[in-house]
Amino acid sequence: MFGGLILATTAVGTWLVSDLAVEELRKSTSRNLQEVAVQLRDKIEIDLHERYSDLSIAAAIASQSIEGDQSISVPTLLNALQDTFPSYAWIGLVSPVGTVITSTDNLLQGVDVSARPWFREAAKGPFLGDAHLAVLLESKLDNPSSIPLRFVDVAVPLYRDNGDLMGVLGAHLYLDWVASIGQSLLAPLQERLQAELVVADHAGTILIGPPDSIGQAIPDSLADATNQSPSGYVTDSMTAGGDPNEQAEYLIGFSRLRDRDEYASFDWRVLVRKPAAEAFAPANDLRRTLIASGFVVSLLLILFASFAARWTTRPLLKMTEEARHLDPD
Repeated sequence: MFGGLILATTAVGTWLVSDLAVEELRKSTSRNLQEVAVQLRDKIEIDLHERYSDLSIAAAIASQSIEGDQSISVPTLLNALQDTFPSYAWIGLVSPVGTVITSTDNLLQGVDVSARPWFREAAKGPFLGDAHLAVLLESKLDNPSSIPLRFVDVAVPLYRDNGDLMGVLGAHLYLDWVASIGQSLLAPLQERLQAELVVADHAGTILIGPPDSIGQAIPDSLADATNQSPSGYVTDSMTAGGDPNEQAEYLIGFSRLRDRDEYASFDWRVLVRKPAAEAFAPANDLRRTLIASGFVVSLLLILFASFAARWTTRPLLKMTEEARHLDPD
């Protein structure tokens, strides 16, 4: 009876303890991915703001240079800006009517870009545009990968002292700069995390991620989760390869770019994902270890209870045995 009570009590206690410990370990793993997603989001936001500041400062210098009839320094300024941050694919000064006056490496010089959204918007005020495919530059820039080039637009207006539009300074950023941010932040943690960076746009289309996943949509349930909270973590199914039907369960830490005047329309989702089986493997190992330990402890306690019971009842058994041999006369 004591052995049965010990076994039942130990089993219940072990299960409760293992459940609490495993749940805490799962939360810790999930929060780690969430924190990395938040760090990546912050870094992307900082870089976007810095690129916006770069163009704003360059526009102010270019305005002064042109007003002072020193336009010869503008190409030098644009090339220096590109050298400082190589992820600028192209930087150009455009006339008020939309003709490229000068640009880095003379690309698109003399071309009419008045129909481009970044020019139309920048003619009204500073503009930072969401990721898009290359249109005019596709055939003019090297692209060693099979993935089409995509850019983020930064453009600011140049004004004369009287407030008239002098031109627009526009730049295209390689979208791969986001992947570089992910590599720089994830690399020191990869031995522990073994996670992947995925960036999806406001519509849920993957911009950055494993090559086979680019252009595919994230699940609606994941998109809803990122819409409901600026950061968090979920377990959801995502495409594991080029086949959209090939789904795998992932633990996903997520964060969303916060609204800011410069890039209010971006609403990118920054995801850090890891296969759920790998992410929760330590927690499952801990559960098995605790259950096995509880089973061994319960057996030891049963043996101890049996030994204690025999030791305690030995005098009584001896007295009983002696009483049987007493002569009733």
